[in-house]
Amino acid sequence: MTRDGLALVICHELGHHFGGAPKSTVPLKKWNSYKGQVDY
Repeated sequence: MTRDGLALVICHELGHHFGGAPKSTVPLKKWNSYKGQVDY
C-alpha cells in the first residue's frame, strides 16, 4: 500500500466519526455517519 492509499483509508475512517448526518440506522452503530456521507 502506498502512502496515498493509506491516507485515503484513514480519511475515510475518520469520516465515519466526523461526517455528520445522515447517521447509520444499524443498532449500536447509530453514532457513525452513513457510507455515502463519509466520502463526501
